[in-house]
Amino acid sequence: STQSTWEKFSPDAVTWINQSREGGDPYDIVVTLDGAQHFYEVKTSKAQNKNFFEISYREWLFAWTEGPRYHIYRIYGAGSEKVKVAIVSDPWAAWESKSISVCVSI
Repeated sequence: STQSTWEKFSPDAVTWINQSREGGDPYDIVVTLDGAQHFYEVKTSKAQNKNFFEISYREWLFAWTEGPRYHIYRIYGAGSEKVKVAIVSDPWAAWESKSISVCVSI
């Protein structure tokens, strides 16, 4: 489960960037492990099956520059009893390998 994943980190290793307000950073959480920073963007939806979400230019560019140190946690059913989590680690590589797709909206 996601909770047990986060429990592996000491409280000093985790920084919640947007705890008090949205700061415009391309990630919500930074985890420092053995001197290396990993970046986590959290995308939530109350819907159980909404497979798409918006990602900003800054988030996508950051995914490209940070590679395997950038992760997207997609939360389905936020606020309900049936929460599901999908994790996309290194979304740029996932896109290049066609594991995920990117959509443009006008």
